[in-house]
Amino acid sequence: MVDPVASPDRLEDGQHTGVGGDECLYYVVTAAKPTVVTHARVGRFLAPDRQHLLLARLNRVDVYEVDATADSVEDGERGVLRACLELPVYGRVVALEVLPGDAVAGKRAGASRRKETSTSAASGTSSDAGHQKRARTGTRASSSQRTGAADSPPRAAAADDELATDTLFLLTEALQFAVLRYDAASCLVETVARGSVRSKIGKPCTRGQFVAVDPEYRCIALHVYESVLKIIPGHWGSEAFDVRIDALEVQSLVFLKGTATPTLAILHADYTRNRHLLTYEVLLEERDLREGPCSYTYVDSSAGLLFAVPPGAGAAGGVVIAGDQSLTLYAGVGDHVKRVITLPNDELVSMRCVTPLPTDGDALLSGAAAVDVVGREHLGCRFLLSDQAGLLYLLQIDREMVMRLECIGDANAASTMAYLGHGYVFVGSACGDSQLIQLQPPPLSTSAMVPATTPYRTSSGFAQSASARRTQSTTPHEAPTLAVQVLQNYTHLGPIQDFVVTDVGAAGQGQMITCSGVSHCGSLRVVRNGIGITEHASMELRGIKGLFALKRRPTDEHHELLLVSFAAETRVLRMTDDDELEEVESSAAAEPTLLAATLPDRPHIVWVTPTAVRLCGASLTDAPLAQWNAPAAARISAATLDESTSALVLATPDGHLRQLRVSRRGDSIIEVAHAQLPAEVASLHAAGGLVVAGTWSDAGVRLLRQAPGGGTRAPARPAPMPLLHTQTLLPHSLPRSVLLTRLQAEEDDTSSPWLLLIAFGDGRLFTYALQFRDSHDDDDDNDDDDHHHHHVAHTTASVTLTDLRHVTLGVRPPTLYELSLQGTRCIFAACDRPTIIQAVHGRLVCSSVNLREVTRIVRLHTRAFPDAMVVATEHGLLLGSIEPIQQLHIRKYPLGEQPRRIAHLPGCFCLLTISMERGEERHHVRLLDDVSFERRASFDLPAREHALSLLAVRRRDVFVVGSATVRDTEIEPQHGRLWVFAKEGLLLLAEQEVRGAPYALAAFGDEPVAEPMISTAATEGHHAYPPLDRYLAAGVNNSVVLLEWTFEAKSGERGLRPVCSHYGNVVVLKLEARGQLLLVGDLMKSVCVLRLLLPPADDWEVADDERHSDRRPENGGHQAQLEALAWDRDTCWVVSCAFLTDDTYLLCDNAYNLLCLRRNADEVREEFRSALERIGAFHLGDLVNVFRRGSLVMEVAAPAVATSSITMAAAAAAAANGDTEGDTSTAVALRPPHTALLFGTVSGAIGMVVAVDRAHFAMLSRLEAALRGTAVSLSVPGSDDRAPERIVGIGGLQHAEWRAPLTDRTAGGTAWGLEAAAAAATAGQRGIIDGDLVERYLDLHPSEMQEVARQMGTSADQLTAVVEEMARLHS
Repeated sequence: MVDPVASPDRLEDGQHTGVGGDECLYYVVTAAKPTVVTHARVGRFLAPDRQHLLLARLNRVDVYEVDATADSVEDGERGVLRACLELPVYGRVVALEVLPGDAVAGKRAGASRRKETSTSAASGTSSDAGHQKRARTGTRASSSQRTGAADSPPRAAAADDELATDTLFLLTEALQFAVLRYDAASCLVETVARGSVRSKIGKPCTRGQFVAVDPEYRCIALHVYESVLKIIPGHWGSEAFDVRIDALEVQSLVFLKGTATPTLAILHADYTRNRHLLTYEVLLEERDLREGPCSYTYVDSSAGLLFAVPPGAGAAGGVVIAGDQSLTLYAGVGDHVKRVITLPNDELVSMRCVTPLPTDGDALLSGAAAVDVVGREHLGCRFLLSDQAGLLYLLQIDREMVMRLECIGDANAASTMAYLGHGYVFVGSACGDSQLIQLQPPPLSTSAMVPATTPYRTSSGFAQSASARRTQSTTPHEAPTLAVQVLQNYTHLGPIQDFVVTDVGAAGQGQMITCSGVSHCGSLRVVRNGIGITEHASMELRGIKGLFALKRRPTDEHHELLLVSFAAETRVLRMTDDDELEEVESSAAAEPTLLAATLPDRPHIVWVTPTAVRLCGASLTDAPLAQWNAPAAARISAATLDESTSALVLATPDGHLRQLRVSRRGDSIIEVAHAQLPAEVASLHAAGGLVVAGTWSDAGVRLLRQAPGGGTRAPARPAPMPLLHTQTLLPHSLPRSVLLTRLQAEEDDTSSPWLLLIAFGDGRLFTYALQFRDSHDDDDDNDDDDHHHHHVAHTTASVTLTDLRHVTLGVRPPTLYELSLQGTRCIFAACDRPTIIQAVHGRLVCSSVNLREVTRIVRLHTRAFPDAMVVATEHGLLLGSIEPIQQLHIRKYPLGEQPRRIAHLPGCFCLLTISMERGEERHHVRLLDDVSFERRASFDLPAREHALSLLAVRRRDVFVVGSATVRDTEIEPQHGRLWVFAKEGLLLLAEQEVRGAPYALAAFGDEPVAEPMISTAATEGHHAYPPLDRYLAAGVNNSVVLLEWTFEAKSGERGLRPVCSHYGNVVVLKLEARGQLLLVGDLMKSVCVLRLLLPPADDWEVADDERHSDRRPENGGHQAQLEALAWDRDTCWVVSCAFLTDDTYLLCDNAYNLLCLRRNADEVREEFRSALERIGAFHLGDLVNVFRRGSLVMEVAAPAVATSSITMAAAAAAAANGDTEGDTSTAVALRPPHTALLFGTVSGAIGMVVAVDRAHFAMLSRLEAALRGTAVSLSVPGSDDRAPERIVGIGGLQHAEWRAPLTDRTAGGTAWGLEAAAAAATAGQRGIIDGDLVERYLDLHPSEMQEVARQMGTSADQLTAVVEEMARLHS
């Protein structure tokens, strides 16, 4: 058993906590994974006979199966890409290459056996016994992984499938590489080789890392340090070596094709920014370089991309240099053939990436190439290029090295491209959505596609802007070679430059609106957590009042009939053999339907209308078998059927309840019980032998017991229905819908308690737990409730409602329905915010459904649409399937320009955007509706004035925009303005000039603070103080300027005036206010905390009278001041920062770290009180642009009364103490979700920072440490085999090293020396739990869960309950 976690010093190795009494106890988890695509490669990774697309997404590799066959081409979008596998990587992937498996296996087989130290020599690191031991236990992948490729026995003959399966080479930003291979037999990712290319000396590359693979796979070249190349031979057992090159700033490098010796072409820049091309031959035997066959100086000064060209007719391979104004081909070894295509001069065409296209063996492109002016018989090669604007170009080079370039289409700006075959191309983007496109022969009508332009030819210019190239029609003289069609978009949220969290409709669940994308790919994304519905069919049908799905017999699996009720009629639809719905005639079609259901004990259907209750056959077309008519004085207003007792309960407007049943012979309907209520029934439901009725006038609910059924004759008089309990509800609260249920996890589970759900007209939902007491056993302990499993016993004398909980679902009355989804019961609340309610470990969990205005719903299970739902909305009928899990759903609103900042006030959003007009940036202020996102108003800033910051001041209902005039002669802008706009039509209210660029804005007193802080200096004398919302702070260049709101009584004009300034920063980038505290994030000097000192009230009155004149109070203390409280003594390049508490702060730096700092406000000594202490550190691996307080899940209120359920904190303490005997069937919520911080990153990830208590932190720390060495199952869709894979990550990468914060980063790149790595590993992750790793516990096999729990000395159920509760904070 694990010892109780009472103090941090009792934590085991690998765990982390804060320092002192106020520890850093936080949980960081990713709610949405990174969506950026940095590398795309094609290979046969999972199987030798299948092609796969491998995508690098920051810290993982996604594998997709490619089905680009001829059938797929004919079927359009169907089945081109199918997700197969996700490989988590403990590092930022900066290079990804596919190596043919036969080449790797052959070279490995030819390598001789070496000593164990050769592995470290090949990777460039030192070796010790401990390191090799960790390698053996870190990944249970393969023999080559356990012993190292160098010392493994030579593989003389490899299997055919092994030779055909490709391997994967990846390099992380920490300069660790791995060569991976998938073993289909064991469903395992093996590590063929791994190592590090770090060096003790050397300057990191300012432009990032470059990797080039020899076309013959003889070696790999890495450029990670300036003027140094790392050469890794293709024989993985060989030793890697470093060589120096005469190149300063490398822009691109590539291996030439068709050379006898590996020849590397390098494009670099000198001190004067001139570009030069060098070539080197790699001498693997001599472990050295020699000058290559050619070198060229002073090439295009804007060149930044190289790509190799295969050999032409009688000439060796060449290279193409792509610049902003030209494409230059250098070909041949002796004659140095040079070809140039000059691009337009009026607008730059910067090529960003390229992918080769096949010239033969591809039916689609071969057919398209028939119209080539080059001609197929002369075609040497062709390439697809993409520029920074997203335009796609086709470059064709014939065998005589003559080039032809044409713009063929438009896509999102590409960061990488991969050709998949049969014309399919994957376009991976970091600026917008990634896309799957298809290259096709141009159709006769090009209206649906972007037409091509007149081609560029060798040594000819064609002046044409990018905008013109997007829209220009094809010239009649030359037909386009190819056309581009976009087949599918893959969502990319990044780069998230800003976002807001709103709760439109006050439903208790936030949604995130992000500023995503770059340039014309810019858009707003609405991110909402909920359950989606996959639509199968829909039809317009208004006025639906009820939906009922019927079976022929209760034992049938599928439904056959669907009743759709309207205000004055009912339509009966039948499912045909062709899986279509056809309308059938029925005798009761002229009335609305209140209830229709198949009886659970006989093949009959009970059909209730306002006038009668009919017992019908399965077809509903024949005459009723029996009928019960409503009383003449009252029509039936509500009806419900208890499936456990087959009792039918009706309500009439006079307050009468009647219990009916069908006789045993099935020839009559008998009234067996009756009850009189004091008011008209507003809602009714029966289940488990109980009846619950909500009434209109007295705003209450009553629980009654049903009378026992049986017998063939009608009783002489109906029996009374005993009243068990009356619950008075809140005044003016009308129970519009009630439901009795047991939300058990499985269908055969009979141990779940009964719950009563009450939905009110204002959108609120109350839940109660039912406790029963029998009349003959008042004093007995009723722990054994077997007689209540299926229905309530007839001896039940009373019912008590306990454990009240409530949640707001929407603003309209919800209607509750009990459904069964994937074998689990749930409650669907149909309202303006549809919600699914489920029970997880005894706790109700609310999940929003991404639909609007659902009025009715019913489950329709058919052969064609199993487990489907028919949903009625205000506009029609929808047939769809509900997704089994809750997840993030994203809606896109394209802008066509780049959004920079966003702010929200009730009813509208304000946006700062950037557009390109004639090659010049123009900045705009846009006002959008917060529901439809339609533009209401717009304000264009003057030319050369850049919008930098945006603030919504809620107390004053205005937007404040900070802008600066950018001049080429100024290093930093010296002239700026603050614009004050009203939210109605963006009416300009005021302007205020500032001396610099206002990079950040913050308003005091604009948000409620739990514990408002009043300064000690201000409280002396017991003065009253002016409100905080009079002040506004602006970060202007290197100062923080405090401004005061003013109001001119005569003219009614509002404005701002500077009050004071605080200096001492380099550049103020971020500001956040909390009470009187102001958190300042500096470009280089980390963060500092300022405090607003307010003047006394009498001085405020003087200032208020003289505010409009030039006179100022003579006493400087008569105005507010900013005082420095504490600052971080260490240097840190801050990107974003936020308050966690008044004394705890969170920041993200440019080394992708999250740092937690604490202010020691109670410290006596000034030098310690003014110093911020770093109490938490965590390497996130991504750049956070903004933090916002909020939540994406629905907030459920705490129970109103004490319950016997254990809290989650108690479960955590029990788990930490090793208590496996406690009851873990129930759990309540953690700390409310609004205490969390959401953040958005450049890669498109969404994360959350949540505060946890000591018990949770200690237990989750132990779980995190245990999971670092736990085996989990890895399987590929379509495979039945499961095999262990280490959570520690592929390639032997360690989780502890990945999450250890980087502390040695320069402005130009990461200085990953051995000393920096050692220092980071020593400091390590502390104070913050990696939620991504912890929640992978839920993906383990049950036996693996038991093993982890055994290591921790607790039970798997307790761990599962705690981890699921943490996961529900964001999903």
